[in-house]
Amino acid sequence: MTIEEQIEVYLQDDDSLYEDWYIKQSQHESGIEFGEPVSSLEDKKKAISNWAEIHKSALKEKVCPNIDKIKAIGKPINAVLFIASLFEDLGFVGAATQIASYLVNKGVEKLCESYEG
Repeated sequence: MTIEEQIEVYLQDDDSLYEDWYIKQSQHESGIEFGEPVSSLEDKKKAISNWAEIHKSALKEKVCPNIDKIKAIGKPINAVLFIASLFEDLGFVGAATQIASYLVNKGVEKLCESYEG
C-alpha cells in the first residue's frame, strides 16, 4: 500500500489511524517492536488525544505558521503529507503520518485558533 493509499484509509477510518499511531508511537518511544497490541481502541483514542494535548504547543509552532498553505492545498491527502513533512525535525513524533492525519481529521484550523506566532 502506498503512503497516499494509507492516508486515504486514515482520513476515512479513524479506528485504523488510532491503531497504527498507537503501535508506531509506542515502538518509537520504547525502541521495541510489538506484536499484538494489548490496549483497547478507546484506550488508543484517549492516548493519541492526550499525546496531542501534551505536545500541542510544539505542534502549533510547526503547523500554524503554515496554516494558509495547508488550507490552500485542497486535497486532504496532500495536506497530510505536507503537515507530516513539518515534523521531520521533531524527534518526539514517531508516527508523523498518523499525527498529521489526526490533525486533518480533527480540523487543523481548531489547533491554530488561539495561535499567536
